[in-house]
Amino acid sequence: MIEIEKKFLVTSDRWKEGILSEKKITQFYISAPEAIPTVRLRLLEDVGYLTLKYPSTSKNVLVRPEFEYEVPKAHVIAQQQFAIGNIIEKTRYEVRDTFGQHWDVDEFTSPNTGLVLAEIELAEEKAEISLPDWVGEDVSDNSRYSNQVMSYQSPE
Repeated sequence: MIEIEKKFLVTSDRWKEGILSEKKITQFYISAPEAIPTVRLRLLEDVGYLTLKYPSTSKNVLVRPEFEYEVPKAHVIAQQQFAIGNIIEKTRYEVRDTFGQHWDVDEFTSPNTGLVLAEIELAEEKAEISLPDWVGEDVSDNSRYSNQVMSYQSPE
């Protein structure tokens, strides 16, 4: 499956006006930073997932093969001891903006407490999107805001 998305910094709390749902996420990586594919384990509330991600084939938009499999929660918990780097804790909000678009807004609690990022999935690489006033800088091509990179680096 191909994932196509753009990622942005969030500049205000106005996105909270469009919250549709929220879920707690705990995730970690069990692959080295340079490994291909990236191997991530995640708990999305009480459901476990194993995800394999490959490098993006585009610079300005994240276009990458991604394969995700549901796994038992107990398996994720048992492998947390093998995490490479920091364990990421965040709340993911599903948000509908004033243009009717759906966003995933991640509010990090660990290790980058206070960081808020918005992601929008696209149907195609050149899809047009309208940016709500709470969306700031496009960081799709800035690896510093990759969850994997953030898990290996110390928080700012």
